[in-house]
Amino acid sequence: MTLRRTANRRGAAVKGFASRPWIRFPRGRALVGVLLVAGLGLAPALGCSSSSPAVVEINWMVGLGTGFDLSQVKPQQEIVKRFNASHPHIHLTLDIVEHKAANDVLDERIAKGTAPDILGPIGITAIGRYRDLLLPLHPDPAVIDLSHVEDRQLAAARDAHGDLLGVPIGLYPSFLFVNTEIFKKAGLPVPPTRFGQPYRGKPWDMDNLRETSMLLTLDTAGHNATEPTFNPAKVVQWGFMHQYTDAPRDQGTFFRAGSLVAPDGSAQIPDAWATEWAWYHKLMWVDHAAPTAAQQNTVLLGSGGGFGSGNVAMAFGHTWFLSLLRDANGVPMTFFDFAVVPAYKGRVTSLVNADVFSILRTSPHPNEAQVVLGYLLGEAAPDLVQIYGPVPARDDLRDEAVARLAASFSSVKNWSVVTDSLGFPDTPSAEQRLPNADAADARLATFGTLLSGRGNIDVAAEVVKLERDLTTIFAKANTSNSAGSPATAP
Repeated sequence: MTLRRTANRRGAAVKGFASRPWIRFPRGRALVGVLLVAGLGLAPALGCSSSSPAVVEINWMVGLGTGFDLSQVKPQQEIVKRFNASHPHIHLTLDIVEHKAANDVLDERIAKGTAPDILGPIGITAIGRYRDLLLPLHPDPAVIDLSHVEDRQLAAARDAHGDLLGVPIGLYPSFLFVNTEIFKKAGLPVPPTRFGQPYRGKPWDMDNLRETSMLLTLDTAGHNATEPTFNPAKVVQWGFMHQYTDAPRDQGTFFRAGSLVAPDGSAQIPDAWATEWAWYHKLMWVDHAAPTAAQQNTVLLGSGGGFGSGNVAMAFGHTWFLSLLRDANGVPMTFFDFAVVPAYKGRVTSLVNADVFSILRTSPHPNEAQVVLGYLLGEAAPDLVQIYGPVPARDDLRDEAVARLAASFSSVKNWSVVTDSLGFPDTPSAEQRLPNADAADARLATFGTLLSGRGNIDVAAEVVKLERDLTTIFAKANTSNSAGSPATAP
C-alpha cells in the first residue's frame, strides 16, 4: 500500500502545503497531474454518450484531492470499467483534472451548468468551500452501507445542521514519529504506545513531552538543552517538531480541537490554541528543542525534510508522512517507530485528515450518483485504499491495510498507534472553512510565519492582534465565494 499525501486544502498541491508559506515542502517531489477525458479509453464524456437513452450518465471528477497522480490513473479507470460492467443502467465517466487547476475547472463547470455529479476524493476544506452546493446525504443502508464507519469519523463531513455532505473512504490519523536510534543512544525508553500509559514515572502529557524533547536536543559538544553548558547556536539534534502540522490551526489542535468562529460570527481564539502557540514558540526560541523555520531549511534537517533527516527525536505528523520516509532509491527508512500523542489537561486529540466522496446538488440523477458512492465505499473500497493510501474509513478493512503497511515498513512495530489514534479525532475539524476564507487563511499564514521566524515577539499580544484582525476579516465575508457557496463558517 503506497501512502500519498491527500491534496484537499485551499486548492494547493499535496494537502495544502503550497498555500502555507511557513511549511518547507520536500524538494524533488513534484506531483504530476493530468486531465483525462474519453481519449484515454474511458466512456464518452457527458452529452456524447452513444448509450441507450435509458442509461443514466454519471460523471465523477477527480483532482481536488488525491487521485490525479499518473500512477493512480489506470487503477481508477479499472474501477470505472468494473462498475459499468456490473451496472448496465448507469454509465460512469471519469474526469481527472490537474490538481493545480481543479478548483478553477470545477467553478467554471458549475457556472456553465456542466458540473460533475460526484467529487472525490476531496478533503474537509473542499467540503467547506462547496458545502452549499453539496447534496445532504441520508444514506439508505441498501445503497450506501456505513455500518463499518464510526460516527466520529463522519463528524467532519457534516454541516452545521448535522447533514452528511460526503462519505469518507480513507483517513489519515496523526501521532508521534519517534527516532528509536536517538532514544536508544540517550538511554531513554521510547514514549508510550498506548493511550493512558505513563512515561518515566509521570503522565505522558505536554509537559513531559517538553522535558523529554530538551533531554534529546544536543549541541555539537553533546550537551543537551537542560545543561548549563548547552550551546543553542550549535544545535545538531532537536527533540521535537511539528512535521507539516505547523499551520496555526493544526498546531493549536495538537493540544485540543476548537473553532476560530464564535457563535455570533466573530473570531475567537481557543484558549488551548493560544497556549499551544506559546508552548511551541518557547520550545523553538527559549528551550531550543524544536527547529525554527531557518533551521528547518538547513542541510542538517534535509532542507525541509525535518524528521526524515534523522536529526529529530520526535515529530507530530500524519500517516501520509510515511511516503516521505524513504531513501533516494525508494527504500523505507528503518530508524523510527510510532508513539501516541501526549495529553493536554487529561485529554488527547489526533488530527485526522480524510478522503471523502460527495455529490453535487445540481446532479440530475442523485439516486444513481448515490449508487456510485455505495459502490466506491463498498466493492471498490479495498482497491481505492490501495490507490490513495489512507487508513480505510471502513473498520473491517483496516487490519488488512495495516498489514500491507507493516510489510513495507518492517522496522515499525507499534502499528496499533495508528488505529488507536482514530479514536480521538479533532472535532470540530482543524480544516473547517472560515468566513472570508482566503483572507483569513492568509492572516493565519502570516501568524504562522511569525511564530517560526521570530523569537523576540510577545506571543500573547500577537494572539490578541490575530483575533482582532480575524474578526474584521470575518465581518467582510462575501455573500458567496467563487463557486457560489456562502463563505461563512460551518
